[in-house]
Amino acid sequence: IRQEDVMGAVVAHGTDTLEESAFFANLFLKTDKPVVFTGAMRPNTALGSDGALNLFNSVQIVLNSTSAKRGVLICLNGKISEARLTTKAHTLELGAFQVPEYGFCGFVINGTVEFVSRCEKPHTTQTQFNISDLSGKETLPFVPIIFAYADEGAELIRASIHCGAKGIVYAGTGHGSISLEAENALNEASAKGVIVVRASRINGPVLPSKERWSKAGFIPAGTLNSIKARLLMAIALASVGNDRMEIERIFQTY
Repeated sequence: IRQEDVMGAVVAHGTDTLEESAFFANLFLKTDKPVVFTGAMRPNTALGSDGALNLFNSVQIVLNSTSAKRGVLICLNGKISEARLTTKAHTLELGAFQVPEYGFCGFVINGTVEFVSRCEKPHTTQTQFNISDLSGKETLPFVPIIFAYADEGAELIRASIHCGAKGIVYAGTGHGSISLEAENALNEASAKGVIVVRASRINGPVLPSKERWSKAGFIPAGTLNSIKARLLMAIALASVGNDRMEIERIFQTY
């Protein structure tokens, strides 16, 4: 993509973890050229396969002059979305990729590309991350997502600490709410140097809330869902180490 005669790139990717790969690229790629991730919800052997059209549309985005400097994009089902905000929201539908709360940034119809909005969070050339930060590391630090549910206990949180978690994303109920048992276990984790991020198991932002959670060092995920919060925390831990204040700044920035 650094070659002058290359206008951009289309990445064909399996849909199950496409949003994570696209978000990772959005943080690390150092280019202003358009990079578009796409995939298919139906295989080529199925009636109404969507793969060929998704590829065609993605190429049209790369060829369009207005696609530059927008960070990594995702295109399926004729819709364009930004890697930071997109999630897979359905198991089977052609329109499985959605942007809850914030909406698509554009569309492709019959080869015509049009953008209608832009995410203002830093990306690609604007970020502090470089792939060299991860040189020599075979894997990112272990950061599990603990999913809240009615009548939950603290076993999974304590098991994560025991297994060496460097961070924990707690996908709480509602606005990142934490049950009493889970809160006690997360306090134990934070006291041991484990970075804790409050996210939600549903759509919508998680912002600073109870004062005691802030005092305990729990970092709100902001507009990131739990999947992307986990990835950003693992990247931050690998890049800046176990610096809670710096990691909180990273969450506020990206």
